[in-house]
Amino acid sequence: MRVAMLVLLLFPSAYAQFGANATVTSDYYWRGISQTDENPALQLELDWHSQTGVYTGIWTSNVDFGDETDFEVDFWLGYKRAYDSGFSWDLGYVYYTFEGSAAMEFGEAYLGLNFKGFEIKYSIDPDHENAYSESSYTHEFGKRWHASARAGHYDFDVAGDYTDWAFLLGHAFKVFDVELAYMDTNIDDPPAVADARVVLSLSKSW
Repeated sequence: MRVAMLVLLLFPSAYAQFGANATVTSDYYWRGISQTDENPALQLELDWHSQTGVYTGIWTSNVDFGDETDFEVDFWLGYKRAYDSGFSWDLGYVYYTFEGSAAMEFGEAYLGLNFKGFEIKYSIDPDHENAYSESSYTHEFGKRWHASARAGHYDFDVAGDYTDWAFLLGHAFKVFDVELAYMDTNIDDPPAVADARVVLSLSKSW
């Protein structure tokens, strides 16, 4: 994603903002599937966005697929537009890379629509003709609490389609954020990495 990094040179720093995040989680799950064989993960993120709506970033986590792959590194580039009505849309591209396993790498184009906490998003991998559709709702209450529910469906070009869902509850403390999530899939006789589970995450943003 050299293009994403090039964006940093095209906009004055006065009109842009950097951000960073560190997360420790009891299990790195993605679309209902554990990426760490149900083990903990350390995740780091660096992002940048401008007042024009353009944004880019990089994210990494340890993974465990039972082979020699140890790390995932993702890059993205996108454009987001928000309106006073509470509606926003988000268009972008993300590329997933895996240290030691170039054959697993793939990219997705995505489009997201959000209105006052309700969000729908569609992601497609044109090279492999796989697509993922998801919808979610997030509600903030109290001064520092939020709850959300989401569901997604993975449509593969070959067999193996499945649906996943999750319920999350989070609280923002002064020093860090805590989130508790319950998730499951409709995979028949699922392996342990796709079974129902509860995940606890602690994160810090700058």
